[in-house]
Amino acid sequence: VNPRLASMFGYTQDELLSEITPFDLVIEADHEKLRRNIHRRIAGEADDLRYTLRGRRKDGDEIEFEVHGGRITYRGEPAIVGTLLDVTEQKRYERELERSRAEYRELFEAFPEAVFVGTEKNGFQAVNETAVERLGYSRDELLSMRPEDIDPDMQAEDVSEQVDRFTRDEIRRFDTSHETKSGERIPVEINATLIPYRGETAILSTARDISERVQRERELQRQNDRLEELASVVSHDLRNPLNVLDGSLDLAEETGDHDHFERAERATERMETLIDDLLVLARAGDTIEETEPVALATLARTCWDGVGTDGASLTVHSDEPVVADPTRLRQLLENLIRNSVEHGSTSSRPSADNSVEHGPGGSASESTGNSGDGPGVTVTIGDLEDGFYVADDGVGIPDDEREDVFESGYSTRADGTGFGLAIVKEIADAHGWTVRATESEDGGARFEFTGVERSVPADTEAAE
Repeated sequence: VNPRLASMFGYTQDELLSEITPFDLVIEADHEKLRRNIHRRIAGEADDLRYTLRGRRKDGDEIEFEVHGGRITYRGEPAIVGTLLDVTEQKRYERELERSRAEYRELFEAFPEAVFVGTEKNGFQAVNETAVERLGYSRDELLSMRPEDIDPDMQAEDVSEQVDRFTRDEIRRFDTSHETKSGERIPVEINATLIPYRGETAILSTARDISERVQRERELQRQNDRLEELASVVSHDLRNPLNVLDGSLDLAEETGDHDHFERAERATERMETLIDDLLVLARAGDTIEETEPVALATLARTCWDGVGTDGASLTVHSDEPVVADPTRLRQLLENLIRNSVEHGSTSSRPSADNSVEHGPGGSASESTGNSGDGPGVTVTIGDLEDGFYVADDGVGIPDDEREDVFESGYSTRADGTGFGLAIVKEIADAHGWTVRATESEDGGARFEFTGVERSVPADTEAAE
C-alpha cells in the first residue's frame, strides 16, 4: 500500500499491512461484491476490471472509491494489483444531479399547463403529460411533430421568425389555438422564452387553456352588442310614439278634440309594449343558472291559455320532458304562439272543431281550440329526435327572410315591435340550443330547436 491509500482511509501504512484486510476497509454490504470481483480477477475473466465500492475510514466516515484491478507477478508469485480512486464527491454530485433531474422531471410532468420544448431544426424535443392528455396524441407522436402541426394558424416560417425576434431572458405572450388529434380547437395563451437545450437554442413554451376566458369574453361581447341594440331601439323606436304623444297632447290642448287623446293613448300603449318587450329581451340572453325537466305538452297548454288565440287551435305531439329553465321556456313558447296567431293568414284553414288528432302509432295528441266564429291558424308543437318544434299552417316565411326574422326590430306588421323572435333566439342561445326557421308541412312557419337535453319521465324509469 502506498501513503496515499493509507491517507484515504485514515490509517498508517503499517496498520494496513499488519492489522487490516481489504474486507475491513469495505462496508459489510459490499463484501460479496468485493469477493466476487477478486475471484473474477484471479480467474482472469477480465483484463481491465473496474468497479465501485463503499468503504469506511478509521474515523467512521463512509467513502466511495473506484477500483482498477489487474493481475501481476509479484516476487515470483501471481498477485493482484489494485489502484483506488476516491470518488466520494463525484458520486455525491451525481446523486444530487440525478435527484435534481428527477425533481425537475416530476415538476415538468406534473405542471398543470401544457409544456413544450422545441427547436427550429428538429421540432418538439420534449412535452409533458398535460400536453399529451390535452391534445390526444401519444408522446412519441408529439415528439415527431412541429409547432405548426398543432397550431393551425402557424406557418413553418413563423417559428424561424420567432427565434430571430427573441432576445435572451425575454418572455413572449400571445393567444392562439391548438388543434387536438380529434380536430377540436382549444384556445390557449402561450408564454414562450428561449433556452439552451442540448447545444441548440430552443423555445420553451407553456400553453394555458383559456376556453373559459374566451367564453366569458364572447358572452361579454354579446351582452355589449345587445345593450347597443337595445340603446338603438330605445333611441329610435320609442322616439316615434313619444313624438306622437307629444303632438297629440298639443293638438288636444289647442282643439279639445278627444280623437287626439285616443291617439295619445295608443302611443302610450305602444310605448308600454315596447318597454315590456325590451325588458324581456334584455333578460332573455342571461346565462341559465338552473334547469329542470319540463313537460312540454303541459307547458304548451298553459302558454296557450295565456295568449289571445281566438279562432286558433293547438295540437301537441310530445311525450318526453325537456330540460330547461321553465320561466324562459314559457316565454319562448308564448312568443312563438303569439307570432303564429298574429302573423297567420285568415284564409281557409282547418276548423278548431277537431279536439283530438292521432299522432304516430295511434296515440292521441291533445288539441285545444278557443271559441271563434271563423277558421284560424293551427299551431302544432311536437318532439324532434334531439329537440322539439313549433309549427303553424299560416302563410309561412319567405326563404330569403328566414335568417332575418330573429333580428331585433324585424316585423312584417306596422304595429309589431319586432322583438318576439329575437327573444326566442336569445332564450335558445342561453340554453345552448340551435334554432332555425323553416317551412312546415302545411306551408306555414316552423321553428326547430335542436341540441335540447331530454329527460325520461319518472314513471318510465320506474317501469324499466
